[in-house]
Amino acid sequence: MTTEQVAIAAQIKETLLASKRVLLHCHPNPDEDSVGSALAMKYMLESLGIVADVSRGDSPLQSHLSLLPGYSSILDTSVPECDLSLYDTFLALDSSNMGYVTQKKDFSFPPQMQVLVIDHHKSNTKYGSLNLIADEYPAVAQILYDLVSLWGLTLSHDIALNLFVGMYTDTGGLRHAGTTSDTYHAAAKLVDCAPDFLTVLHTVLNNETPGSIRFRGLGLSSLETFYNGHAVLSAVSYEALTREGIVFSDTQKFSIARILVMVVGWDICVSLVENAPGTVRVSMRSRDPKRYDVSLVASALGGGGHAAAAGTMIHAPLAEAKHMVVEKIQAILCV
Repeated sequence: MTTEQVAIAAQIKETLLASKRVLLHCHPNPDEDSVGSALAMKYMLESLGIVADVSRGDSPLQSHLSLLPGYSSILDTSVPECDLSLYDTFLALDSSNMGYVTQKKDFSFPPQMQVLVIDHHKSNTKYGSLNLIADEYPAVAQILYDLVSLWGLTLSHDIALNLFVGMYTDTGGLRHAGTTSDTYHAAAKLVDCAPDFLTVLHTVLNNETPGSIRFRGLGLSSLETFYNGHAVLSAVSYEALTREGIVFSDTQKFSIARILVMVVGWDICVSLVENAPGTVRVSMRSRDPKRYDVSLVASALGGGGHAAAAGTMIHAPLAEAKHMVVEKIQAILCV
């Protein structure tokens, strides 16, 4: 971390120590970095004598993460549904803007709550009173790994296992952009503390359903290219999902864009999924993030992410959402 980041981390610790009760959360459609980091932070705070709870956020709990330590303690409520009068601090992890805290319109925190942010997305809007934004890190879990040392904490089994799963998955198996020798050193230390990591990874990574496989088939059969073949888009409608008996959870397991970006020549890859009428999840990947920064497109559409991987949620019919995405890509990236 930089000197400035270390200073902010110290301020966040001081603020947390002065808190009576802290609320953490999982962002909508949470990945393992979101859930693992929230649970690890809960254990970190409790080791400091701080009472902390984790809200599941807007999305249902995911059973394939049930082996993560602390999973059963996650509150089965979204952030707006929690009794916020119980908390004086909200700690947002892996959430680049308020839309990743909740997508409920017009939500705001009560005046007595202070908001702290720890994130690794360069698109973060810095909506907290203190914001530790370290976009050089490939996962929030790796930031928390460093905070364990900076805050003088002991790396327990439960903290380590949650952090390893979050870091391993968010880096695509320790290979995505931003992964460094520090990441590998951290991974080694974490698995030393959590020798049962392979058992948990097996459950986390092998959780497909017949519906999720059918979903991939729909996504791959709907491809359209544009920008002289350098951009490709997959769009799956709610009608198609319903016809095939594909449920919401089936569409959350894998991004079609993650498959498309493996194709040579497809530099900008987009997946749109209409999970409900008028609600479209957008996932984007870039083969050349220095030239095609998809986080710029996601941010323009109210989302966020990284140059190589970003996303957003659009509340509009699929055809309209598709038009909006293509228009933004052409205006921002195809110049």
